[in-house]
Amino acid sequence: MRIKIGTLVNLILLVWLILIPIFWHLDLTKTSLEFYDTFFMTPNAIFHLIVFYALVFFSIFVNKFSLYHVLLLSLYFPFIQLVNYPYLTIRDVYLHAAPVKTIQVNGKITYPKDPAPETWPASFDLHGMLSTVSGLDLINTNYILYLSLIIVFALILFSFAKALEKHGYRLAGYSAILFLSLFFTNLLDNFHHYSRTALGFTFLLFFFFAFICFKGRRGYLLQLMIAVAVLTTHPFQSLAMISFATSYFVLAPRIKRTSFVVFLTSAFVGWFLFNGSLTFQNTIDRVKTFLSPEYVAPLAKTLATSEILPWWGVVFRDFLKYTLFALLIVASFAFIVILYKIFLKRENDEMAITLASLLPMSLVILFSLLLLPDWGIPRFTSFAAFPAAFASFMLLDKLVAKKVAKISLRMPKLGKKALVSFLLLNIVILSAAVMVLRFERNYYYGELDHPSELSTLSFFFKYDHNSTVNLVSWRTAVHSAYFNYNASHGTLRLWYLDLNAIGRNSTQLLLSQGNLINKSDAIIRGMRDEFDFNGVEFPKSLLQTMDNEMILPKFNRIYSSDYYAVYSRSIGNTQ
Repeated sequence: MRIKIGTLVNLILLVWLILIPIFWHLDLTKTSLEFYDTFFMTPNAIFHLIVFYALVFFSIFVNKFSLYHVLLLSLYFPFIQLVNYPYLTIRDVYLHAAPVKTIQVNGKITYPKDPAPETWPASFDLHGMLSTVSGLDLINTNYILYLSLIIVFALILFSFAKALEKHGYRLAGYSAILFLSLFFTNLLDNFHHYSRTALGFTFLLFFFFAFICFKGRRGYLLQLMIAVAVLTTHPFQSLAMISFATSYFVLAPRIKRTSFVVFLTSAFVGWFLFNGSLTFQNTIDRVKTFLSPEYVAPLAKTLATSEILPWWGVVFRDFLKYTLFALLIVASFAFIVILYKIFLKRENDEMAITLASLLPMSLVILFSLLLLPDWGIPRFTSFAAFPAAFASFMLLDKLVAKKVAKISLRMPKLGKKALVSFLLLNIVILSAAVMVLRFERNYYYGELDHPSELSTLSFFFKYDHNSTVNLVSWRTAVHSAYFNYNASHGTLRLWYLDLNAIGRNSTQLLLSQGNLINKSDAIIRGMRDEFDFNGVEFPKSLLQTMDNEMILPKFNRIYSSDYYAVYSRSIGNTQ
């Protein structure tokens, strides 16, 4: 009877997933400037989301944890994007497709605007090769890679959890589900700009899996191959891998992996110095801010909610934030106990040490990313998901196994089932809350791709040659990288960090924008401008002042649509 009920629940869950187009198709006529505008454009989406996660809970409760659940939870958001493709595509897809375009044109990466693609070329080369072989453009190729990496990531995660179960960690399946909710969050929701980020995390998770499952010479060879892939893909995942391996070596000096750790560290430092010297120099220049007010400011901002959100949005955000924080505290406690067992009792549990090494890995990433204001806490959360999901549950499970065994003998079977069900229920509720948070930002003005914007950029970079253009919206500027892949045009914009520094000072914003206009030969104005400037009072009036006093007297309109306009400097108005 259980098998029949379980099969029925799984079928209903699959059918409910297939119904995503009915509930999640965006109606772009119902837009809003507010947070969570997605739920104005898809008013029935929240109903689909609640039922989906309720079905997931009952499916796991009846059938137990399986690959089926990992795949469904991993693919829920990508399927929502697919229903609204190509519009629901993050702008960084265009940013990272630009250097790939130079591969197709020049036969190699020659990207003068940013040294990173030449420094960490693996994902860009993969993107270019797949586009050439498939015959698809780079944007469509990206989405194929995105879906493929999501599936590969889910398969590795499931295999990782099963490997832990074989070593006696009974909560490994629940930890995998918890990991998905902590990893795919609104704080770093650009996994679908697969370039570097997604591929780097997939390689990193694969390295952890190979580290615990493959031993001996063949295991070392596989780990070295994966390590080389990570080292040529992304600096953050490379640093995480080195930190993990070094921590493991320190905690388990009797296990002979000294040469392996030395090789990884030497390869990382060597590759970084010879290929990423500019990034290395920028990082060194920021070291002087270590532990200064500027350094710890992102931590304080993370703990406080500065945006004006709906009350339930604040509750969901705090739920994720403090759950992650609490799990890291539990992982820290378990880590201390592991240290006690290693150095005082001389007990070496290799698997426990492996999981314990995830915590110092995440701390190294935190201290490093706080030196980089462009990344900071949002990037850290993805790395923190590893110890929060695996180290906290797994280590405590192992540490108290003997005591729990004595208690469980006296506990009725129904009581144990209720405790496990309560744990699962909380994980699923967290997963649903995080999925709501992934639509927290304004999607219409902030995230959606707009055909009018893309056609305007395409027109300008084909029509105009070698001029300096001011893109008033920094989001439009990011999209423009794809069309300006060879850096034929100089681009000027106020970056989001500049706008954060300006704050609500409209006078300073107008002066800063005026300086850029005076240096420009062309201006691109569009629908995102007011949204990007909404940090000041009356952004619409500010833009009208900018148009009337700075743009129209010196520039001619050469292109216009309902949403965008291109202005070119008049002859005789050089400044």
